[in-house]
Amino acid sequence: MRGRLQVIFIVFVLFFGAIIVRSFYLKVFPGPELQSWIDKQFSVQMRIQPRRPTVIDRAGKELVFSVESYSLFVDPQLADLSSQQFRKISSLMGWNMGRMRKKIKNHRSRFLWLMRFLDEESKKKIEKIGLPNGFGFITEYRRIYPVGTALRPLLGGVGVDGQGLSGLELWIDRQLDLRPKSIRVLRDARGRWLSFADDFIRESLIDRKVHLTIDLDLQLFFEKQLQFSVTQQKADSAFAIGLDLNSHEIRAMAFVEKSMPSLVSLPLKNPLINHVYEFGSVLKPLIMAWALENKVVDEAFVADLEGGKFKVADRVIRDVHFDPKEPRMDLRRILMKSSNIGMAKIGILMGEQLLRQGLEQMGFHQKVGLGLPGESRGLIPNPPWNKHLISNISFGQGMAITPLQLITAWAALATDGVWRPPLLIKGVHNDLSSEWDWEAPVDFKSENRIFSQRTLKLMKEFLMDVVSAGGTGEKARIVGYQVAGKTGTAQKAGEQEKGYKKDQYLTSFIGFFPADRPRFLLLVGLDSPRKDRYASQSVAPLFSRLGAYWARKEAIAPSHPEEIESLVMASLQEKEGGKSETKLPSAVLPSKPLDPTTLYGKNIDFVMDYLRTYQVPIKIRGQGDRVSEIRYQRSLYSASGLEGIEVLVE
Repeated sequence: MRGRLQVIFIVFVLFFGAIIVRSFYLKVFPGPELQSWIDKQFSVQMRIQPRRPTVIDRAGKELVFSVESYSLFVDPQLADLSSQQFRKISSLMGWNMGRMRKKIKNHRSRFLWLMRFLDEESKKKIEKIGLPNGFGFITEYRRIYPVGTALRPLLGGVGVDGQGLSGLELWIDRQLDLRPKSIRVLRDARGRWLSFADDFIRESLIDRKVHLTIDLDLQLFFEKQLQFSVTQQKADSAFAIGLDLNSHEIRAMAFVEKSMPSLVSLPLKNPLINHVYEFGSVLKPLIMAWALENKVVDEAFVADLEGGKFKVADRVIRDVHFDPKEPRMDLRRILMKSSNIGMAKIGILMGEQLLRQGLEQMGFHQKVGLGLPGESRGLIPNPPWNKHLISNISFGQGMAITPLQLITAWAALATDGVWRPPLLIKGVHNDLSSEWDWEAPVDFKSENRIFSQRTLKLMKEFLMDVVSAGGTGEKARIVGYQVAGKTGTAQKAGEQEKGYKKDQYLTSFIGFFPADRPRFLLLVGLDSPRKDRYASQSVAPLFSRLGAYWARKEAIAPSHPEEIESLVMASLQEKEGGKSETKLPSAVLPSKPLDPTTLYGKNIDFVMDYLRTYQVPIKIRGQGDRVSEIRYQRSLYSASGLEGIEVLVE
């Protein structure tokens, strides 16, 4: 009996020992299936989108940034759907409780988002009620665009999970490692969460800044003026690109439509780099410069305009501005009057091979290189080219390029004759390491020289004539500044049918100023203006307004300060004499103070009207209605050179 008990005891000891050993083994070396079961019971796998970098303009103003938000999730297998808390949360969030219960029960995975990107106030209201078992919060980052719809075609947008879908946001995803991060959140046997992702997000996701060359103030002014022109001209859309020729940096890149999209709509394309246009006459200076550079023509060249109608094969090329009194034109007049026939004859002299080579040298066959998604290479017809196509391309039709390609080629014409890509994204700065995670390569030693100094000097003279009295770009003049530029009025190609649309045009103007020391290059365009179909009337005045503001903002010394002085004083004298209530043109802002003695003894109301054009604080001292003295407080940091004005009256 005793021996039997010993055997039973030994069996029990071995049995429980085996259980203990097996338990220890499973605890230390669990198999994949068991480990998976443990993970499902005591944790849940989540994928979190990393914090996206802030985007800032050249002055450090925030264009896009991310803010903390809170998202509510549930583990359907552990969710307590009968609790009082669940009823209260459903009521607070406006859920249909029956439908929500069904959605949670029918969900197959162990993780389900219920509400995304809640603010802190909403989170606190839910936490005050109390979270049922299986429910939890996680911190995410919501994208904020503080400038509203401004710059949206450039900035692009993100999806619901924070991934870049277009524009700069998509560039950020491609340039930086912003793939979703997987984390495991632990919970106890009752389904209560033991850890959250907050620490992971704060510590692991680095705050970075994308530095753009954009000037936000300039951009907002451009967009406002473009919207005004679209309305005034009854156009479909308008665009403008401003390039600082000193640094080759893009300061503004604006596009507006007749019906502007709402803030929530996602811009999928940026027409300034994704869309191509047949620009027309704004290409003529580039083609003419290439012909001069290759000695196809010289200053003595004269074209017979064939009575305003030039037959090429079975087509007829016409000159809109043909004057029977001027049957022949030299190069200067061909540009000044924008002669299609004159340019066609130059193109025919060049021939297909040389003309095509010039277009390639100007970058019309390649991406400019901003790095933004979807950038077009342009559309240049495949060879062979017949004589009519050569003629069309010579005056800017029959080929299509992006606005960005056009302004980049013109930058070579406005500066030293060298083609170089513009700069938009300066780099991505890491605030944690105080270093650049990515920095744009800037190569100003490019060997792609297109034009010699002799050609540039001659073309600058021609282009200044275009903006002079009698030229097609006369209304693009900026008071006080010499402008060199060119108008373009191009028929729009049919989308389905062959040929061109009837009565639909793209009007544009591109120019640089001050022409004697080029600093800014500006391209503006209107798509299908219905009020004034010619660029000289529709888009040239828009160029003048944008250019005048830009010159004032950067305090650029005028080429002709006497123009500003005479216009200001003429307007003031007209108003003082009671002849007119005409206000001073918004494009006129004195770049230097006039002799204050010219205002002494005049009525204070009259003087104040003038002094307000300086846009600086004005103090009035004394009693009376006649000005006895004016004192200027100088400043190097304002467009007018002044910090304030003090007026003494008696």
